[in-house]
Amino acid sequence: MITNDILLTEQELAERWRVAKRTVRHWRANQRGPAFIRLGRTQQGRVMYRLADVLAYEARQRKEEAE
Repeated sequence: MITNDILLTEQELAERWRVAKRTVRHWRANQRGPAFIRLGRTQQGRVMYRLADVLAYEARQRKEEAE
């Protein structure tokens, strides 16, 4: 499977980053974190994250030196 095809659930992203699922939801509501996909017709549709977007977001967050 190609990296771009891999989708993570909210729970999987929370586990990857070792934060609560609620934290991932809060970040998304405040337009923080990686791009997401909402599957379904309503606002309650299932939220998924492309692994490629997660990796790109993580790379942008990386700091070379302490600020």
